[in-house]
Amino acid sequence: MPLAPSDAIPANPSPQLQVVLTWMRALSSANPDAAELLATTLTEDHTYHFLPRSLGYPSRNKEQFLAYARKVPLSLFRNPQLHLHQVIEAPGKITIQATTIATFHTGARYENEYMTLYHLIEQEGEWKIQKVEEFVDARAMAYFFPSTAPLKIGGQDIPRSNL
Repeated sequence: MPLAPSDAIPANPSPQLQVVLTWMRALSSANPDAAELLATTLTEDHTYHFLPRSLGYPSRNKEQFLAYARKVPLSLFRNPQLHLHQVIEAPGKITIQATTIATFHTGARYENEYMTLYHLIEQEGEWKIQKVEEFVDARAMAYFFPSTAPLKIGGQDIPRSNL
């Protein structure tokens, strides 16, 4: 998913912001090797939390998150565009407000605004993402994923717990 041009990204991003931008590009890439690039941004004890919890999506450890990243996101969306509205940075923490606009696999327009908190630590001279807390537009998610029934994508049932 291409990052749309944005004033929110500084001309010379810090090393920790560079890692987050790599994470965002890798997670949304159609490249089959993107999961390996994504893995380079994560600590071994990485956790990913899809919030609010009321949506019923499970938290994931590093291996579960990478398995999810290899399988699901790009099969749901066509022509995604990622628009960054705001980047807030402090040592070891980055918060990003963004919107994804795409065509859902059914042909419907998909738009979801979200706020993502990245918790980073420096390991062996490199910044890595230890925890991600992604707060999504609950109304948009309820519209596109209204039940726990599996979604049919490419003739395959994808359980909601895999999203």
